[in-house]
Amino acid sequence: MGFLPPEAAHRQLLRIFDMRIRKAAIAGATALAVTFSGASIATAAEAPSDQNTTSSNQTENKGGSSKIGDALDADTNADGRKIFGQDADVSSQPAWAQALYGIGIASAVVTVIGGLVGPALNFIKFGPIKF
Repeated sequence: MGFLPPEAAHRQLLRIFDMRIRKAAIAGATALAVTFSGASIATAAEAPSDQNTTSSNQTENKGGSSKIGDALDADTNADGRKIFGQDADVSSQPAWAQALYGIGIASAVVTVIGGLVGPALNFIKFGPIKF
C-alpha cells in the first residue's frame, strides 16, 4: 500500500472500519441466533395418580456416568461447613466433594500463575527492552 492522498486514505480506513463493524454485527447476530434457537420450554405431562409410575430402567446395565457416580459416592451429601468452615476436614466428605475441592484449588493456582506469567511474557516480548 503506497502513499495515498488524505481523502483516499480516509475513505479506505472508513471502508475497512465499516467491514469490521459488519463482521462483528454478523457474528453477534449469529451468536444470538445460536443461543436462543434451542431455547424452548420443557414441559412434561403429569401422570394420573392412579397409574403406576415405577421405572423399568432398574434392570438395565449402568452406563459410564453411573459407574463414575458410584465410585465417587454421588448419592452421599456433602457438608459445606466441614469443607470451607473453620474446622475444615475435607477427608470426611464424599469422594466427589473432595475431587471438586481439589479441582477448585488447582484452578485457583493456575489462574494466579497465568495472571503473573502472561503479563510477564507480554512485557518480555513487547516491552521497552527487547530480549
